[in-house]
Amino acid sequence: MSVTDPAALHDAFTAAINTSDVDALVALYEPDAIAVELDGSECTGAGPIRAMCAALAESIETIHGSTRKLYVTGDLALSSGRWTAKVRLPDGTLADAEGVTSEVSRRQPDGTWRFVIDDPLF
Repeated sequence: MSVTDPAALHDAFTAAINTSDVDALVALYEPDAIAVELDGSECTGAGPIRAMCAALAESIETIHGSTRKLYVTGDLALSSGRWTAKVRLPDGTLADAEGVTSEVSRRQPDGTWRFVIDDPLF
């Protein structure tokens, strides 16, 4: 999934989660991106980002979100969004979760945008 407008990154993220498309999720991140997991731990790099995306796709039943704010200057963007989700707990039950995000994204040489820093509970 190619995102050519940073305003579309949140929608692309929620669409990938809601379809459990790990490859689409991974494609939203630069290879050396930093992502903060829901437990507050950080993961950096292609392997850990893929593992995080796979875990999110498995544990989130549905997610809804929207962009709160977006600032773009040149090839960088700072964004924030709100999200609500049904999260599958280890025992299989569903719980409600919500948060406010903060992300830095960068325009790639091909004109697409990808996350460089992603914090789902900023």
